[in-house]
Amino acid sequence: MYSKTEINEVIDKLRIAKHIAQRIDSDSVASKEPEELSKRVGFYTGVQQTIIDPIVSAKKYKSDTFSDWCRHKNMKNENVVPRLSFLQIRRIIYNQYVNKLQVPTKRSMLDVIKSSNLKLYKEGYDSLDEDLVNLGFVWRRLPGQKRYILVEKPEQFYYRMKYLQQMNEYRAANRVIVHLERTLSYFFDTDRILVASPQVGMIDIYLPPKGLRMEHWLLNKLHLIPPKSVIVIETSNKAAMEIERTNHCKLPNAHSHKDEMIQWLQANDIPCDSTSHRVELYSLIEKYKAHCKPKYRFCEFLKTAGHDVVLRPPELAEMKYFSDALNDLYVKNYFQSAQSTLVDHMNLTQEYWLDADRKMAAIEDKIYNEDQKLELLLERLMESVRSGTVDSIDLAECEEDVFDSEYYDTFVYDASQGIQTYAVADTAVQYEDDPSTSTIEGSIEPGPSTALP
Repeated sequence: MYSKTEINEVIDKLRIAKHIAQRIDSDSVASKEPEELSKRVGFYTGVQQTIIDPIVSAKKYKSDTFSDWCRHKNMKNENVVPRLSFLQIRRIIYNQYVNKLQVPTKRSMLDVIKSSNLKLYKEGYDSLDEDLVNLGFVWRRLPGQKRYILVEKPEQFYYRMKYLQQMNEYRAANRVIVHLERTLSYFFDTDRILVASPQVGMIDIYLPPKGLRMEHWLLNKLHLIPPKSVIVIETSNKAAMEIERTNHCKLPNAHSHKDEMIQWLQANDIPCDSTSHRVELYSLIEKYKAHCKPKYRFCEFLKTAGHDVVLRPPELAEMKYFSDALNDLYVKNYFQSAQSTLVDHMNLTQEYWLDADRKMAAIEDKIYNEDQKLELLLERLMESVRSGTVDSIDLAECEEDVFDSEYYDTFVYDASQGIQTYAVADTAVQYEDDPSTSTIEGSIEPGPSTALP
């Protein structure tokens, strides 16, 4: 009788062999031909047929050793809606770091949730780990310590800072801004996409019909948009937006075929030599993948039409001030669901939209300034830990048992090495750390702009 470990090892090898067999000769290997598959698996792996046959259809035992590892690796699920929003989590983290000058831990965050959202806490809220991962936060290892602090993923942070800086510049230049955002309103039983501008008012409300892409509909509405406008598109739900991507290629990994790597590099306009070795191609992917954002065919068309296109970061999608204003207007006036009546009335309340945009600009400026304060504080904290000016007793409140570091070293930020490597949902990104020379002293003032050039 084979042990669980032996069975699991063999089944893992079988999965690899099955993948190889299907890639080499996919037409002759099918799931309904287990005998043929078993023979090919034995041929490619060298495992004896007497071992393969009784195990090929067996159910793999749940591993006790790697159960937590598997749970964390599969934690990020795009189909699962976090119970806490990004702005809620961000507010908790910011208040504890900047206002209270303490390092946020799971326990302290749950205490805040208990006091601020008692209903959620009473419902048995136990998905903090999952929410943190799905909302773009990671545990960062302190240099020379086995303790961790909670930070936002660098690429998400800098992409948002770039967006906020762009919006501030566009408003300062008095540009006409047109928003496309998805909404659930009291008017309709399905999602709608609103096209509205603080300067122009409500332009239209779009219901995505089957067989018609949003871009085809909006092309007929371009004459309603002033020339050289700034079009802000929400990216939280790409399926609902139905914008066709021009560089939609799955991110290759180290085991991908050479053709897949070349295809990804070419789709993202990264020069490469087709005669290069696979290792060289993958090094290019590792170097540039953090800077390759999705490109959309419709966005490129808008740019050629003279408009500037800005993609709102997914974590800011909950700031639906047009949708909120739409619902508020309905509650106050009890409008019928006639779309034409709604659009006409919205166009008569331009001052209302301008006021809403001013409020949103104030919120975005606040987020921008707070992000800079938090970044500066974390830089000073890391430098103080590196220089040894922070006593280990002062770090006692930091998380120590976030997870088993023996298996999770590749999922956290190792500040002592200056490299961040994590792999969640088949994603692995590395960032060079830019050590600060400042120390934690004096008041925390907003630092220089951290937006990407």
